[in-house]
Amino acid sequence: MHLRLLILLLLSLIFAGQAFAEPFVDVFGGWSKARATDSSASRQTCFILGCTGTAGTTQHQSFSSGAVAGMRGGYWFKTHPWFGLAGDFTYYRTASTQVSLDSFALAATPMLRLPLWTTTDLLQGRLQPYVGAGPTLVMHSVKANFRPTAPVEVSGWSMGVGWTVRAGLAVSMTEHVAVFGEWRLSQDRVALRDTGFLGAGDQERLDMTQTVQQYLFGLSYRF
Repeated sequence: MHLRLLILLLLSLIFAGQAFAEPFVDVFGGWSKARATDSSASRQTCFILGCTGTAGTTQHQSFSSGAVAGMRGGYWFKTHPWFGLAGDFTYYRTASTQVSLDSFALAATPMLRLPLWTTTDLLQGRLQPYVGAGPTLVMHSVKANFRPTAPVEVSGWSMGVGWTVRAGLAVSMTEHVAVFGEWRLSQDRVALRDTGFLGAGDQERLDMTQTVQQYLFGLSYRF
């Protein structure tokens, strides 16, 4: 359901250009902090006749802060200038002593803004507080090593669909240029699965829920 909504919002963003008045492009960076959570991992080696060396563990993870960078594009509607659609690509890193994630997120977001301090040169306001929420497709590059607590070491890719909410404030410097600060909260499921080759070889899995707060600063260009 979340994936279908993400695709629908992205298609609306691409094909509905004639209905928009104010396209924009943003670049941003900042830092992120993931909420502590439990992770479960297992590893075994399988052959035609069965599996050996099965090991599993569940560990509590506390994460350090990580870097965030990305870009966003979108439009504000001509008929309703307080409403818009945006799509963004974000990279962020999450790491604890046992688990590290390099995450690549693609989000489609309906957005609302409130024009404040309007002038004849800045009809949409010098100050623009805004909010948004929508689905997010996330690819995680996962590396985890639970030794010596447990004989489990896994690595690979996980893909999931989650959600992101955001709130921010844009300050217009000129008619076309603005700076902004933004807070985000996102959540998705990390579910790494490596079943080996045709069910044989090393089989690995890792499960955890990732909840991340991000604090961003960026530059916006309005066309």
